Amino acid sequence: VRGVAMNPVEHPHGGGNHQHIGKASTVKRGTSAGRKIGLIAARRTGRIRGGKTDTKKDD
Repeated sequence: VRGVAMNPVEHPHGGGNHQHIGKASTVKRGTSAGRKIGLIAARRTGRIRGGKTDTKKDD
């Protein structure tokens, strides 16, 4: 049985008037054991944008 088809007391994806997860399907790696359902800690792929800029200047 799918989690979205369950009651909220039975599964974190359960409850609501429509069958949707209702929150992000990925959870942090450091999350408690009961919350780790679905996809755990999605890896970042592709080009990483918005990284730190080098503030040191060569004089």
